[in-house]
Amino acid sequence: TTDAEKKYVKQSVETAKSSAKEMNADFDTYVYYYYGVSGEDEFRETISLNYKRSLWIEDYAKEIVSDKQIKEYYENEVVGDMEASHILITSKAAEGASDDDKSKAETNAYQEAKSIIEKLKKGEDFATLAKKYSEDESTSKNGGSLGKVNDGDYAKEVIESLKTLKVGDYTLIPVKSSYGYHIIYKSSQDDKPNLDDTLKEEITNIISKEIASENSFYIKALKALREKNNMKILDSELEKAYEKLVAQYEAQSNTSK
Repeated sequence: TTDAEKKYVKQSVETAKSSAKEMNADFDTYVYYYYGVSGEDEFRETISLNYKRSLWIEDYAKEIVSDKQIKEYYENEVVGDMEASHILITSKAAEGASDDDKSKAETNAYQEAKSIIEKLKKGEDFATLAKKYSEDESTSKNGGSLGKVNDGDYAKEVIESLKTLKVGDYTLIPVKSSYGYHIIYKSSQDDKPNLDDTLKEEITNIISKEIASENSFYIKALKALREKNNMKILDSELEKAYEKLVAQYEAQSNTSK
């Protein structure tokens, strides 16, 4: 048992006890109702097993990532660092505003961002406009500079838009993110990094998470775990229940395709 597993089990027990207390229920009743186990020892064993199983499933997802998938991701998704600036315009909707008021505030923010783009088209300086109009206080004083960014460094919508821009260009349509509306300028583009072992590992982790999020993957991984360890279900009723569960997951997977 690793320290990480011990910590996870301990936190799970503490969370369960806290939840039971909030519901004015005793711990044993709570874990039996929600987890189908009897007492703290059995609950700890269940949590420990779930932890080990989740780690194995993560490892299995990484194992099945192919070299072809890694190469395709590298070619289509990986880029060098991009130096960028932005102007952020946020919605001015008050807290608790009606849906109609929120919609109007969104429209106003979008239109304001578009008006700034029109100023850029007329030749006005991006940094000057950022200092005057941008509502991102951390970057506006520096002309909207975000520095060098890449995947995971800022809002996904902004990064994806940056990837499509040529150096020296700005977005002609405001880009919406959870922060508001962005006008984005790309000032430089580094070369794509080499596909070394470190980058391969990073890409493998990204792809494996996508694989593991698929509806049918959990049951696929459990089937692989049984086969790898030659595990058999001796109880015929449990075996039937397991096969039924597998069939349901596979049917759901086929339906969602």
